[in-house]
Parts: sequence; structure tokens; C-alpha cells
Amino acid sequence: PLGWVMPPELFSTKIRTKGVSITTFANRLTATFMTTTMLTFASWMTEAGYFCYLTCINVIILLLAYLFLPETKGKSLENVSAQFYGEI
Repeated sequence: PLGWVMPPELFSTKIRTKGVSITTFANRLTATFMTTTMLTFASWMTEAGYFCYLTCINVIILLLAYLFLPETKGKSLENVSAQFYGEI
């Protein structure tokens, strides 16, 4: 979910459409890679090992998001952009 929620908040209004389209492309490219290699990795690690691997990746992403992304609830898009780009 962070891959769909974060990009619109991270990019300023000037470059939001291009930024979100690039992140969507990267998301789809990653999804294509993961689905095409799933059977190979699952046979190498076992299915349970593969899903544990994916769980570890998600936990790491969750921790990084919690530690490094500021709360944006109740802030305007301009304030969020200023916060991310150091204009405050």
C-alpha cells in the first residue's frame, strides 16, 4: 500500500503526474519480475521459505516507513511538499 499512497504526497504539484507515473511503472516492473521469478525462487527456497522472505522484506519496509517518513495527516499538499523539500 505504501507504493500507492506515498508518491502523490512526496512529489510537488509541479511534477506529481510525472512522478506518480514513473513510480507506477516501477511498481508494475517489480511486480512483473516478482511474478515471473516466483516459481524459481519458491523451488529453490521452498514455498514457506519464499513467503518468509517476502514477509521479511515487508517488515523492513514497514520499519523504514515508520522511522523515516513523517506524519502528514491534516497537512495541506503544499505544507507536505515544503516539509519534504526542506522549505520550512
